[in-house]
Amino acid sequence: MDGGEGITTGMKAKVPGYKKPQKVKANFQHLIHTLNDQADREGIKTARGNLWNVNNEALVRSVNGDDGVQFGSVSTTMGGSAGWIGGAIAGGGGEVSAFRISDNPDEETKFLSAGIGAEFGAGVGGFVAGVSVGGDLVSVRKGGFRANVGGNLNTGVSLGAGGVEANVGGFGLAVGKKMGINTPIGGVSFDLEEGCSNQ
Repeated sequence: MDGGEGITTGMKAKVPGYKKPQKVKANFQHLIHTLNDQADREGIKTARGNLWNVNNEALVRSVNGDDGVQFGSVSTTMGGSAGWIGGAIAGGGGEVSAFRISDNPDEETKFLSAGIGAEFGAGVGGFVAGVSVGGDLVSVRKGGFRANVGGNLNTGVSLGAGGVEANVGGFGLAVGKKMGINTPIGGVSFDLEEGCSNQ
């Protein structure tokens, strides 16, 4: 199978403004996805599968029709990948937000959002086992920078060549390609790899 396309089954929402969801990937420190992606670019095939990708974005558009402003957004994903280079990983989750502003894929501001997710994997690229549960009053993403104000009970550990991250009951610290701090009422982080690639 072609590593770049993978397998997609299930349903895709047929709503205005539908965008192809990104790969199932939490923001952890391991390099499993990175190495599997690199293997694909080098012609070493990686098995990928999406059980589903449903992205019911923009249930109601703003009055002026601006695609960057959305009222009501729901998305769910589940899938995984297995490669000789990075390792095997599986994850998924869902998110709902009341109000979202996004003018391009690298920037997003959400208000009154909630989500749940999990990711488990191991291989040369590292190890990850974690779950995330939370709700935000506001969250901001711009390039590699992320900040949120809200509640969470994130718990898990991720380690690899990219660094180390650990969270217990919402308290967490990340050191490596992602630098950040997390508390049960909010957090801030910067992903050096993602931030540099968006320059």
